[in-house]
Amino acid sequence: MTAPKKSLGHRSALQKARTQNMTSKCLGIEPLSSTTQVSSENSTEASNELATAERNLNEALATVNHHKTELENAKVKAAELYQVKCVVTRKLQRTLVSKDQLREQVKLLQNVDLPNARNDAVFATQLFQQANAENVKLKQSFTSLLASTQRAANLAKEKQLKVEAKLKSTQKTNHILQKRLARIPDIKATAAKIAKNRANKENRVLNLKSKGAYHPKARELARALTAAGCSQKYVSTVIQTVCQHAGVTVRSQMSRCTVKRAIEEGGIMAEIQLAHELIHTQGKFSILYLLIFTKMTLNLAFTASIDGTSNKNLNYDSRHVAFKNPSYDPTDSKSFKHVNRFMHLRCTVDTSSEAEIQDWMVEFQHLLTRYQSSSFGQRHGVFVRVVDLWARWMGMNSDHCSKEKKAA
Repeated sequence: MTAPKKSLGHRSALQKARTQNMTSKCLGIEPLSSTTQVSSENSTEASNELATAERNLNEALATVNHHKTELENAKVKAAELYQVKCVVTRKLQRTLVSKDQLREQVKLLQNVDLPNARNDAVFATQLFQQANAENVKLKQSFTSLLASTQRAANLAKEKQLKVEAKLKSTQKTNHILQKRLARIPDIKATAAKIAKNRANKENRVLNLKSKGAYHPKARELARALTAAGCSQKYVSTVIQTVCQHAGVTVRSQMSRCTVKRAIEEGGIMAEIQLAHELIHTQGKFSILYLLIFTKMTLNLAFTASIDGTSNKNLNYDSRHVAFKNPSYDPTDSKSFKHVNRFMHLRCTVDTSSEAEIQDWMVEFQHLLTRYQSSSFGQRHGVFVRVVDLWARWMGMNSDHCSKEKKAA
Protein backbone atom coordinates (compact mmCIF):
# COMPACT_ATOMS: atom_id res chain seq x y z
CA MET A 1 0.00 0.00 0.00
CA THR A 2 1.19 3.40 -0.73
CA ALA A 3 1.56 6.02 1.98
CA PRO A 4 -1.11 8.73 2.08
CA LYS A 5 -0.25 12.06 0.35
CA LYS A 6 0.25 15.12 2.51
CA SER A 7 -2.12 17.99 2.08
CA LEU A 8 -1.15 21.32 0.44
CA GLY A 9 -1.59 23.18 3.74
CA HIS A 10 0.79 20.88 5.49
CA ARG A 11 3.39 21.35 2.71
CA SER A 12 3.16 25.16 2.82
CA ALA A 13 3.65 25.11 6.57
CA LEU A 14 6.77 22.99 6.16
CA GLN A 15 8.13 25.27 3.47
CA LYS A 16 7.53 28.27 5.70
CA ALA A 17 9.40 26.62 8.56
CA ARG A 18 12.32 25.74 6.34
CA THR A 19 12.50 29.38 5.05
CA GLN A 20 12.62 30.75 8.58
CA ASN A 21 15.38 28.28 9.54
CA MET A 22 17.45 29.34 6.54
CA THR A 23 16.97 33.04 7.35
CA SER A 24 18.01 32.37 10.94
CA LYS A 25 21.13 30.58 9.83
CA CYS A 26 22.02 33.48 7.51
CA LEU A 27 21.56 36.01 10.29
CA GLY A 28 23.34 33.81 12.89
CA ILE A 29 20.24 32.84 14.78
CA GLU A 30 19.87 29.30 16.02
CA PRO A 31 16.85 27.46 14.64
CA LEU A 32 14.03 26.94 17.02
CA SER A 33 12.55 23.59 17.76
CA SER A 34 9.05 22.77 16.82
CA THR A 35 8.04 22.73 20.41
CA THR A 36 9.25 26.32 21.01
CA GLN A 37 7.48 27.62 17.86
CA VAL A 38 4.26 26.47 19.34
CA SER A 39 4.72 28.45 22.50
CA SER A 40 3.79 32.14 22.45
CA GLU A 41 6.82 33.33 24.40
CA ASN A 42 9.27 31.87 21.91
CA SER A 43 7.32 33.42 19.01
CA THR A 44 7.60 36.88 20.61
CA GLU A 45 11.34 36.53 21.00
CA ALA A 46 11.59 35.39 17.39
CA SER A 47 9.67 38.49 16.30
CA ASN A 48 12.02 40.75 18.26
CA GLU A 49 15.06 39.06 16.80
CA LEU A 50 13.54 39.40 13.32
CA ALA A 51 12.96 43.15 13.88
CA THR A 52 16.55 43.52 15.08
CA ALA A 53 17.76 41.71 11.99
CA GLU A 54 15.71 44.05 9.78
CA ARG A 55 17.21 47.09 11.51
CA ASN A 56 20.70 45.69 10.99
CA LEU A 57 19.85 45.10 7.34
CA ASN A 58 18.63 48.75 6.92
CA GLU A 59 21.80 50.05 8.59
CA ALA A 60 23.90 47.90 6.25
CA LEU A 61 22.00 49.32 3.25
CA ALA A 62 22.49 52.91 4.49
CA THR A 63 26.23 52.26 4.91
CA VAL A 64 26.40 50.90 1.35
CA ASN A 65 24.63 53.99 0.01
CA HIS A 66 26.98 56.28 1.94
CA HIS A 67 30.01 54.52 0.48
CA LYS A 68 28.51 54.84 -3.01
CA THR A 69 28.09 58.64 -2.50
CA GLU A 70 31.69 58.97 -1.28
CA LEU A 71 32.85 56.98 -4.31
CA GLU A 72 31.02 59.35 -6.72
CA ASN A 73 32.51 62.41 -4.94
CA ALA A 74 35.95 60.85 -5.20
CA LYS A 75 35.43 60.35 -8.97
CA VAL A 76 34.41 64.02 -9.41
CA LYS A 77 37.42 65.21 -7.41
CA ALA A 78 39.71 62.94 -9.44
CA ALA A 79 38.33 64.51 -12.67
CA GLU A 80 39.00 67.99 -11.32
CA LEU A 81 42.52 67.03 -10.28
CA TYR A 82 43.07 65.65 -13.76
CA GLN A 83 42.05 68.95 -15.31
CA VAL A 84 44.35 70.84 -12.96
CA LYS A 85 47.14 68.44 -13.88
CA CYS A 86 46.53 69.15 -17.59
CA VAL A 87 46.63 72.92 -17.02
CA VAL A 88 49.86 72.68 -15.01
CA THR A 89 51.38 70.48 -17.68
CA ARG A 90 50.57 73.04 -20.40
CA LYS A 91 52.04 75.85 -18.27
CA LEU A 92 55.18 73.82 -17.74
CA GLN A 93 55.45 73.22 -21.46
CA ARG A 94 55.08 76.94 -22.23
CA THR A 95 57.65 77.72 -19.54
CA LEU A 96 60.12 75.34 -21.12
CA VAL A 97 59.56 76.89 -24.55
CA SER A 98 60.10 80.40 -23.11
CA LYS A 99 63.23 79.19 -21.35
CA ASP A 100 64.65 77.89 -24.63
CA GLN A 101 63.87 81.20 -26.34
CA LEU A 102 65.58 83.17 -23.57
CA ARG A 103 68.66 80.91 -23.85
CA GLU A 104 68.83 81.63 -27.57
CA GLN A 105 68.54 85.41 -26.94
CA VAL A 106 71.27 85.21 -24.30
CA LYS A 107 73.49 83.41 -26.75
CA LEU A 108 72.71 86.07 -29.35
CA LEU A 109 73.59 88.86 -26.93
CA GLN A 110 76.82 87.14 -25.98
CA ASN A 111 77.80 87.08 -29.63
CA VAL A 112 77.12 90.85 -30.11
CA ASP A 113 80.14 93.16 -30.52
CA LEU A 114 80.68 95.32 -27.42
CA PRO A 115 81.84 98.63 -29.10
CA ASN A 116 78.74 98.69 -31.31
CA ALA A 117 76.62 98.08 -28.29
CA ARG A 118 78.29 101.02 -26.51
CA ASN A 119 77.64 103.33 -29.43
CA ASP A 120 74.08 102.21 -29.51
CA ALA A 121 73.83 102.82 -25.78
CA VAL A 122 75.27 106.35 -26.17
CA PHE A 123 72.85 107.07 -29.02
CA ALA A 124 70.02 105.70 -26.96
CA THR A 125 71.10 107.90 -24.05
CA GLN A 126 71.14 110.98 -26.28
CA LEU A 127 67.71 110.11 -27.61
CA PHE A 128 66.53 109.65 -24.04
CA GLN A 129 67.89 113.07 -23.05
CA GLN A 130 66.28 114.70 -26.07
CA ALA A 131 63.02 113.02 -25.27
CA ASN A 132 63.38 114.18 -21.67
CA ALA A 133 64.02 117.80 -22.80
CA GLU A 134 61.03 117.70 -25.13
CA ASN A 135 59.00 116.27 -22.30
CA VAL A 136 60.02 119.21 -20.08
CA LYS A 137 59.06 121.68 -22.82
CA LEU A 138 55.77 119.94 -23.31
CA LYS A 139 55.16 120.08 -19.56
CA GLN A 140 55.88 123.81 -19.54
CA SER A 141 53.60 124.48 -22.53
CA PHE A 142 50.95 122.27 -20.96
CA THR A 143 51.28 124.23 -17.70
CA SER A 144 50.91 127.58 -19.51
CA LEU A 145 48.02 126.26 -21.55
CA LEU A 146 46.39 124.94 -18.40
CA ALA A 147 46.83 128.33 -16.72
CA SER A 148 45.32 130.20 -19.71
CA THR A 149 42.50 127.69 -19.83
CA GLN A 150 41.92 128.21 -16.13
CA ARG A 151 41.80 131.98 -16.63
CA ALA A 152 39.38 131.59 -19.53
CA ALA A 153 37.27 129.28 -17.40
CA ASN A 154 37.24 131.85 -14.58
CA LEU A 155 36.22 134.60 -17.01
CA ALA A 156 33.51 132.37 -18.46
CA LYS A 157 32.32 131.58 -14.96
CA GLU A 158 32.20 135.30 -14.10
CA LYS A 159 30.27 135.98 -17.31
CA GLN A 160 27.94 133.12 -16.50
CA LEU A 161 27.33 134.56 -13.04
CA LYS A 162 26.61 137.99 -14.57
CA VAL A 163 24.29 136.45 -17.15
CA GLU A 164 22.51 134.45 -14.44
CA ALA A 165 22.10 137.60 -12.34
CA LYS A 166 20.81 139.48 -15.38
CA LEU A 167 18.50 136.57 -16.19
CA LYS A 168 17.14 136.60 -12.65
CA SER A 169 16.52 140.35 -12.81
CA THR A 170 14.89 139.95 -16.24
CA GLN A 171 12.71 137.14 -14.94
CA LYS A 172 11.77 139.29 -11.98
CA THR A 173 10.92 142.21 -14.27
CA ASN A 174 8.97 139.86 -16.53
CA HIS A 175 7.06 138.54 -13.54
CA ILE A 176 6.25 142.08 -12.44
CA LEU A 177 5.12 143.02 -15.96
CA GLN A 178 2.98 139.89 -16.19
CA LYS A 179 1.31 140.84 -12.91
CA ARG A 180 0.74 144.36 -14.21
CA LEU A 181 -0.64 142.93 -17.44
CA ALA A 182 -2.96 140.70 -15.46
CA ARG A 183 -4.16 143.74 -13.51
CA ILE A 184 -4.84 145.81 -16.66
CA PRO A 185 -8.43 144.53 -17.18
CA ASP A 186 -9.30 145.33 -13.57
CA ILE A 187 -7.66 148.75 -13.86
CA LYS A 188 -9.53 149.43 -17.09
CA ALA A 189 -12.80 148.31 -15.56
CA THR A 190 -12.20 150.52 -12.51
CA ALA A 191 -11.22 153.49 -14.68
CA ALA A 192 -14.26 152.98 -16.90
CA LYS A 193 -16.47 152.78 -13.83
CA ILE A 194 -14.96 155.97 -12.38
CA ALA A 195 -15.28 157.74 -15.74
CA LYS A 196 -18.86 156.56 -16.09
CA ASN A 197 -19.73 157.79 -12.60
CA ARG A 198 -18.01 161.09 -13.30
CA ALA A 199 -19.80 161.40 -16.64
CA ASN A 200 -23.09 160.60 -14.96
CA LYS A 201 -22.43 163.26 -12.38
CA GLU A 202 -21.51 165.75 -15.09
CA ASN A 203 -24.46 164.74 -17.27
CA ARG A 204 -26.86 165.20 -14.41
CA VAL A 205 -26.07 168.91 -14.48
CA LEU A 206 -26.86 170.94 -17.62
CA ASN A 207 -25.08 174.27 -17.78
CA LEU A 208 -26.54 176.44 -20.52
CA LYS A 209 -23.83 179.09 -20.17
CA SER A 210 -20.09 179.09 -20.68
CA LYS A 211 -18.11 182.12 -19.46
CA GLY A 212 -21.27 184.15 -19.15
CA ALA A 213 -22.62 183.37 -22.65
CA TYR A 214 -25.13 180.77 -23.75
CA HIS A 215 -23.79 177.73 -25.58
CA PRO A 216 -24.54 177.40 -29.31
CA LYS A 217 -26.35 174.14 -28.49
CA ALA A 218 -28.56 175.97 -25.96
CA ARG A 219 -29.44 178.57 -28.61
CA GLU A 220 -30.16 175.82 -31.12
CA LEU A 221 -32.43 174.13 -28.56
CA ALA A 222 -34.32 177.40 -28.10
CA ARG A 223 -34.78 177.77 -31.86
CA ALA A 224 -35.97 174.16 -32.17
CA LEU A 225 -38.56 174.62 -29.42
CA THR A 226 -39.77 177.85 -31.00
CA ALA A 227 -40.03 176.21 -34.42
CA ALA A 228 -42.03 173.38 -32.82
CA GLY A 229 -44.63 175.95 -31.66
CA CYS A 230 -43.44 176.80 -28.16
CA SER A 231 -43.79 180.43 -27.11
CA GLN A 232 -40.57 182.41 -26.57
CA LYS A 233 -41.75 183.18 -23.05
CA TYR A 234 -42.05 179.51 -22.05
CA VAL A 235 -38.94 178.07 -23.70
CA SER A 236 -37.00 178.16 -20.41
CA THR A 237 -39.90 176.55 -18.55
CA VAL A 238 -40.12 173.71 -21.04
CA ILE A 239 -36.35 173.07 -20.77
CA GLN A 240 -36.52 173.05 -16.97
CA THR A 241 -39.51 170.68 -16.89
CA VAL A 242 -38.11 168.16 -19.38
CA CYS A 243 -34.68 168.03 -17.69
CA GLN A 244 -36.26 167.72 -14.26
CA HIS A 245 -38.19 164.63 -15.37
CA ALA A 246 -34.96 163.23 -16.89
CA GLY A 247 -33.12 163.67 -13.58
CA VAL A 248 -30.92 166.52 -14.85
CA THR A 249 -30.41 169.79 -13.03
CA VAL A 250 -30.42 172.90 -15.29
CA ARG A 251 -28.33 175.89 -14.31
CA SER A 252 -29.48 179.35 -15.45
CA GLN A 253 -32.78 180.19 -17.09
CA MET A 254 -33.19 181.55 -20.61
CA SER A 255 -35.30 184.68 -20.82
CA ARG A 256 -37.69 185.66 -23.62
CA CYS A 257 -35.26 188.28 -24.94
CA THR A 258 -32.48 185.72 -25.10
CA VAL A 259 -34.73 183.37 -27.07
CA LYS A 260 -35.54 186.23 -29.45
CA ARG A 261 -31.86 187.00 -29.96
CA ALA A 262 -31.16 183.29 -30.58
CA ILE A 263 -33.87 183.25 -33.28
CA GLU A 264 -32.44 186.37 -34.90
CA GLU A 265 -28.95 184.87 -34.84
CA GLY A 266 -30.36 181.72 -36.45
CA GLY A 267 -31.88 183.80 -39.24
CA ILE A 268 -28.59 185.59 -39.86
CA MET A 269 -26.71 182.28 -39.94
CA ALA A 270 -29.28 180.90 -42.38
CA GLU A 271 -28.76 183.90 -44.68
CA ILE A 272 -24.97 183.49 -44.55
CA GLN A 273 -25.31 179.77 -45.29
CA LEU A 274 -27.68 180.42 -48.22
CA ALA A 275 -25.35 183.04 -49.72
CA HIS A 276 -22.36 180.70 -49.36
CA GLU A 277 -24.21 177.84 -51.05
CA LEU A 278 -25.47 180.03 -53.91
CA ILE A 279 -21.97 181.36 -54.55
CA HIS A 280 -20.28 177.95 -54.58
CA THR A 281 -22.96 175.86 -56.26
CA GLN A 282 -22.06 174.45 -59.67
CA GLY A 283 -24.53 173.66 -62.44
CA LYS A 284 -24.34 171.21 -65.33
CA PHE A 285 -25.56 173.65 -67.98
CA SER A 286 -23.51 176.49 -69.48
CA ILE A 287 -24.58 179.07 -72.08
CA LEU A 288 -22.08 181.15 -74.06
CA TYR A 289 -23.23 184.67 -74.89
CA LEU A 290 -21.35 186.43 -77.65
CA LEU A 291 -21.86 190.14 -77.70
CA ILE A 292 -20.16 192.64 -79.94
CA PHE A 293 -17.25 193.28 -77.61
CA THR A 294 -17.85 190.77 -74.81
CA LYS A 295 -17.86 187.00 -74.45
CA MET A 296 -19.55 185.71 -71.25
CA THR A 297 -20.27 182.18 -70.03
CA LEU A 298 -23.33 181.65 -67.85
CA ASN A 299 -23.14 178.80 -65.30
CA LEU A 300 -26.78 177.90 -64.72
CA ALA A 301 -26.86 176.51 -61.15
CA PHE A 302 -30.18 177.19 -59.36
CA THR A 303 -33.86 177.91 -59.86
CA ALA A 304 -36.15 180.19 -57.89
CA SER A 305 -39.85 180.18 -57.05
CA ILE A 306 -42.28 182.73 -55.66
CA ASP A 307 -45.87 182.72 -54.58
CA GLY A 308 -48.03 185.32 -52.92
CA THR A 309 -51.25 185.67 -50.99
CA SER A 310 -53.19 188.32 -49.11
CA ASN A 311 -54.41 188.50 -45.55
CA LYS A 312 -56.53 191.40 -44.25
CA ASN A 313 -55.79 193.41 -47.36
CA LEU A 314 -52.02 192.85 -47.00
CA ASN A 315 -49.99 191.07 -49.67
CA TYR A 316 -47.35 188.50 -48.61
CA ASP A 317 -44.72 186.94 -50.89
CA SER A 318 -42.74 183.75 -50.12
CA ARG A 319 -39.52 183.02 -51.99
CA HIS A 320 -37.52 179.75 -52.36
CA VAL A 321 -34.44 178.64 -54.29
CA ALA A 322 -33.57 175.07 -55.35
CA PHE A 323 -30.08 173.82 -56.29
CA LYS A 324 -27.69 170.87 -55.92
CA ASN A 325 -25.57 171.10 -52.80
CA PRO A 326 -22.75 168.89 -51.45
CA SER A 327 -23.50 166.76 -48.39
CA TYR A 328 -22.49 168.02 -44.95
CA ASP A 329 -21.80 164.46 -43.77
CA PRO A 330 -17.99 164.16 -43.20
CA THR A 331 -18.04 160.48 -44.19
CA ASP A 332 -19.73 161.28 -47.54
CA SER A 333 -18.65 164.81 -48.43
CA LYS A 334 -18.29 164.18 -52.18
CA SER A 335 -21.92 163.30 -52.83
CA PHE A 336 -24.45 165.95 -53.92
CA LYS A 337 -28.15 166.16 -53.23
CA HIS A 338 -30.97 168.51 -54.28
CA VAL A 339 -32.04 171.01 -51.62
CA ASN A 340 -34.83 173.62 -51.44
CA ARG A 341 -33.95 176.67 -49.32
CA PHE A 342 -36.43 179.22 -47.93
CA MET A 343 -35.39 182.84 -48.52
CA HIS A 344 -38.01 185.00 -46.79
CA LEU A 345 -41.65 185.81 -46.25
CA ARG A 346 -42.34 189.56 -46.58
CA CYS A 347 -45.16 191.99 -47.01
CA THR A 348 -45.14 193.83 -50.38
CA VAL A 349 -46.77 197.12 -51.24
CA ASP A 350 -46.57 196.98 -55.02
CA THR A 351 -47.77 193.85 -56.80
CA SER A 352 -46.30 194.65 -60.23
CA SER A 353 -43.70 192.52 -61.98
CA GLU A 354 -41.17 195.39 -61.99
CA ALA A 355 -41.44 195.67 -58.21
CA GLU A 356 -41.01 191.92 -57.89
CA ILE A 357 -37.78 191.99 -59.93
CA GLN A 358 -36.57 194.86 -57.82
CA ASP A 359 -37.35 192.83 -54.69
CA TRP A 360 -35.29 189.93 -56.07
CA MET A 361 -32.33 192.25 -56.64
CA VAL A 362 -32.72 193.72 -53.14
CA GLU A 363 -32.87 190.19 -51.67
CA PHE A 364 -29.73 189.04 -53.49
CA GLN A 365 -27.90 192.23 -52.49
CA HIS A 366 -28.94 191.69 -48.87
CA LEU A 367 -27.60 188.10 -48.92
CA LEU A 368 -24.28 189.19 -50.46
CA THR A 369 -23.87 192.08 -48.03
CA ARG A 370 -24.61 189.79 -45.07
CA TYR A 371 -22.13 187.19 -46.34
CA GLN A 372 -19.27 189.58 -47.15
CA SER A 373 -19.60 191.45 -43.87
CA SER A 374 -19.43 188.23 -41.81
CA SER A 375 -16.19 186.76 -40.55
CA PHE A 376 -17.06 183.50 -42.34
CA GLY A 377 -17.22 185.23 -45.73
CA GLN A 378 -14.08 187.26 -45.02
CA ARG A 379 -12.16 184.06 -44.26
CA HIS A 380 -13.15 182.66 -47.67
CA GLY A 381 -12.26 185.95 -49.39
CA VAL A 382 -14.83 185.65 -52.22
CA PHE A 383 -16.03 188.82 -53.95
CA VAL A 384 -19.35 188.29 -55.73
CA ARG A 385 -21.77 190.79 -57.27
CA VAL A 386 -25.48 190.59 -57.80
CA VAL A 387 -24.96 190.13 -61.51
CA ASP A 388 -22.97 186.95 -60.79
CA LEU A 389 -25.99 185.47 -59.00
CA TRP A 390 -28.25 186.55 -61.87
CA ALA A 391 -25.87 184.72 -64.24
CA ARG A 392 -26.36 181.51 -62.21
CA TRP A 393 -30.15 181.78 -62.25
CA MET A 394 -31.43 179.02 -64.51
CA GLY A 395 -35.22 179.47 -64.30
CA MET A 396 -38.21 180.47 -62.23
CA ASN A 397 -41.26 178.54 -61.04
CA SER A 398 -44.63 180.17 -60.39
CA ASP A 399 -48.35 179.57 -60.65
CA HIS A 400 -50.82 180.86 -63.28
CA CYS A 401 -50.52 184.48 -62.11
CA SER A 402 -49.77 186.84 -65.02
CA LYS A 403 -47.49 188.95 -62.84
CA GLU A 404 -45.28 185.97 -62.06
CA LYS A 405 -45.19 184.93 -65.70
CA LYS A 406 -44.15 188.42 -66.77
CA ALA A 407 -41.44 188.59 -64.09
CA ALA A 408 -40.08 185.20 -65.20
